[in-house]
Amino acid sequence: MEYTYAPLKLGRFRVSAGNITSDFNPVGVNRQDNGMSSFLWGRNASMLYRNKFVQIANHIDLSHALRFSAQLKWADRSPLQNNKTYSLLKKTRKVKPNLEDPTHTDLLSYAVGLQYTPQYYYTVWGGQKKYIYASSPTFSIHYAEAFSSIKNHNARFRRIEGTIYHEFRTDPFSTLTYKINGGTFLGSKNRMNLADYKHFDAAGDFILIAKTPFNSFMLLDPYIASTNDYWFYSHLNYRSKYILLTRIPFLQGKLLTETLHFKYLFSPNQKNYVELGYSIDLIKSLSVGVHWSFHKFRSDDFNARISIRMGFFSSFK
Repeated sequence: MEYTYAPLKLGRFRVSAGNITSDFNPVGVNRQDNGMSSFLWGRNASMLYRNKFVQIANHIDLSHALRFSAQLKWADRSPLQNNKTYSLLKKTRKVKPNLEDPTHTDLLSYAVGLQYTPQYYYTVWGGQKKYIYASSPTFSIHYAEAFSSIKNHNARFRRIEGTIYHEFRTDPFSTLTYKINGGTFLGSKNRMNLADYKHFDAAGDFILIAKTPFNSFMLLDPYIASTNDYWFYSHLNYRSKYILLTRIPFLQGKLLTETLHFKYLFSPNQKNYVELGYSIDLIKSLSVGVHWSFHKFRSDDFNARISIRMGFFSSFK
């Protein structure tokens, strides 16, 4: 349930609750990718747990382009076991064991955040403010704490992180996008559930994925880098009408764009992980690319990815 108030300050108050299965890594393998893999080959990549939760959140602009967010959450989390009895194409039905973390399953936490874009242009439409373009980077800081000790199984942690994001044109045909994020957990790290770790947007080893090469590590296992300590990562994407293939005469003028990707990640569990990539957008939401990963600056993997992003079918309208 969401209630919009103070439309000129983009005030939104939201209450949500549920009893669902959640991924330990909420930005990991896409649920559709995992479901298709399980159905066709009996192979699961997602690690899930039962999540009963109630969450209250509020977002509002304190001043122009300075956005404040606050959240209060209660959750009761319990382990699940994978259970797969049928696959279409593979006769051997071996189920990969699920990750199970039965410790510190109760959660009572709050989170606060600030996001600021110094030069953010907007318009007012229908009495509501709408941001349309930023000519400066966006800076954000976020703090979260699980604080209750009412039960023996309560999680306790303190986490702080900061992000810088910017997208801008380098010439009439090209854009450069970068994102830098870093953070750490403070104090004791002995009373945490795996779901409370810092996780990273990773596509796993699927060839056909419902993710974007702009924001995701395309060759990274979704759990191997997760940490309850410190981390740093960066994404750099250079997108242009004229990089490699689009310089070929018969491809010029087509609705094609190419992108060069550079991504870096450092965490105690995955030190100096680098991805280099090249992708070409065939239509609005479909891209094909090749990606090369390095771990500790040594070649680790080289593979292709076909990315079908959400809204793919609307590209044909």
